[in-house]
Amino acid sequence: MKFYLLIFSVTISVILGPMLWLTCLRQTKRWKDSTCMVCSKSLLRIYPSTELDPSGNWIRKLGVIALSDALNVNNSLTDLDLTGSKIGSAGAIALGGTLRINRSLVRLVLSRCEIGTTGGIALAEGLKRNTSLTTLILQNNPITSIGAIALAEGLKMNSMLQTLDLQWNIIDDQGGLALLDALSINFKLRTLILAYNNISFSTKQALKTICYEKNIQFDWPRKCSLSF
Repeated sequence: MKFYLLIFSVTISVILGPMLWLTCLRQTKRWKDSTCMVCSKSLLRIYPSTELDPSGNWIRKLGVIALSDALNVNNSLTDLDLTGSKIGSAGAIALGGTLRINRSLVRLVLSRCEIGTTGGIALAEGLKRNTSLTTLILQNNPITSIGAIALAEGLKMNSMLQTLDLQWNIIDDQGGLALLDALSINFKLRTLILAYNNISFSTKQALKTICYEKNIQFDWPRKCSLSF
């Protein structure tokens, strides 16, 4: 009898342990790099989750690199929100590499992550080979037109991404025209947000025109998903 009780208790701890820890992590509001390292080694591999939201915490590049390594072998996580994490370009480079390999991630939010132009370029390279991501949110990062040009090249080779949010960056006409060129080739993108950048009125109008021609939908009540 004692033997069966021991087996039962071990089984329950194995099954419920990761579940309870997952619940605690979801409620934690003070994620650090060390938290991500532990999470990457245990949570994503032992008890896979479909959603991970450590947004608004103290995660830096080491933490996101650890998460990226886990995502390279994880096949269940679909939603990752790192809003407000100071991952920098190094973190974005790691995630760009993950996008080349991972086939489960559907939504990636990197708003206010200080990824910069270098990070934008790395993510663009990942998009070229990615076949699962449908939403990429890059609000309020200091991404320049060089980064936007790289993302436009990524869009030309990507057939899955439906939403690209680049509002509150420092993209000018050069980047806007590159995205315009990408839209003429890409037939999957449904939402492109470029609000609060440095794009001229004439380039905005050109983007709106191609958006309308391709029947790209926008939030109610507009018909065009290009928001300025």
